[in-house]
Amino acid sequence: MSHSIRPVLSSAFSRYDRRKKVLVYFMDSTDVMSPEAISEATRLKMGGVEIYVVKLDGSMDSVEMRQIRQLASAPTSEHLLVLNEDKQNIAEIQSRLITGIC
Repeated sequence: MSHSIRPVLSSAFSRYDRRKKVLVYFMDSTDVMSPEAISEATRLKMGGVEIYVVKLDGSMDSVEMRQIRQLASAPTSEHLLVLNEDKQNIAEIQSRLITGIC
């Protein structure tokens, strides 16, 4: 299934709006990244939207990892969060999201 990020954002966001704009994208192993989704994420980032990607399962190959890195804002070490298979790091992900968003 291909996803579009566009419907998530309100048209109230403009380049003149000084409020922090954040998108948190949750994905699992069934998500497929289309070139259009990656292009839209790039456009949003260029427009000042900070994108966090939360991968809900730890399994991914190198192609999927590259695509996910293209979605997340830089630095990806802060914006790409992967939930471990045993889910032991959920509190860390929650903390990092709250700190980054607020």
